[in-house]
Amino acid sequence: MDQFNLATKRLLVGIISLVCLALSALVWIFGADPQSNPVLGSLTRIGIVLGTLWFALPREGENIAWSKALVPIVGLVVVIAMMRRASWWLLPAAVVIGIAIVIIRPKKKR
Repeated sequence: MDQFNLATKRLLVGIISLVCLALSALVWIFGADPQSNPVLGSLTRIGIVLGTLWFALPREGENIAWSKALVPIVGLVVVIAMMRRASWWLLPAAVVIGIAIVIIRPKKKR
């Protein structure tokens, strides 16, 4: 991935997050009934998620080390979440196994 392209996308995600949160504040202040307004809830949640994504995206010069292990971890979490009668310990176990896969995996040889 091109570093300039990644930096531009990171900046764009941050700006969209701030716009969503600012619009959420405006709807809260000027809205007729802000506690039951679905637009307010949507803008707030989208702003928070995009802000979290902005923090998670690498800065210029950083490497995305977890990108290869992310797909199996997400797949495992989705499979566990789809199981209706999963025990309460399956999801934390999947998270621990995913973190172990990322940390214990073999290092790249240069």
